[in-house]
Amino acid sequence: MPAELCEVADELLAAHVLTTIRPRTARIQAPSLPKPTALLSVTTRDRPPKGLLRMLPHFLLSCATADYYLRHTSLRRMCTRVSQRRQIRAQRDRTGSIEQGIAFTRIFNALRPLYPRNYLCLFDSLALVEFLALRNSFPNWVFGVTIDPFKAHCWVQDGPIVLSDTVSFSSRWFSPILVL
Repeated sequence: MPAELCEVADELLAAHVLTTIRPRTARIQAPSLPKPTALLSVTTRDRPPKGLLRMLPHFLLSCATADYYLRHTSLRRMCTRVSQRRQIRAQRDRTGSIEQGIAFTRIFNALRPLYPRNYLCLFDSLALVEFLALRNSFPNWVFGVTIDPFKAHCWVQDGPIVLSDTVSFSSRWFSPILVL
């Protein structure tokens, strides 16, 4: 190895960013997730969905909740909260179907311009997860990465349908590393 690289590696070892200890556990497996076959944002160019104004309070609450968590908590705490709620409530009161999740996502997308925040995959995904949870729908919140160049992205997916994503930054380019 070049001397500069050895120095960087030594610094990372000293800072406990890297380790020379091999883990004794089994190798981590990539999360299981159906391959996306449809991207909802491509098919939502139709007229505004019914019940739009009735859902406005739920929409604003979900966006405010996502905003609060992004400003005041760690990503780990947000993920733990979403995961625990999904495990508990999805088993107990899951009444929604994929079709209902799609309908509520269309409402969320129609209302999204009303919330004054630029698009950010983390915010938009968390806000959608919060909104759908209020309607007893619990799709997966997925985090993915690409290696070269390194990029991270998250989206919401229900079965093979990607509910929150854009065409130009589609989840098909990212390998899932965490599915909640």
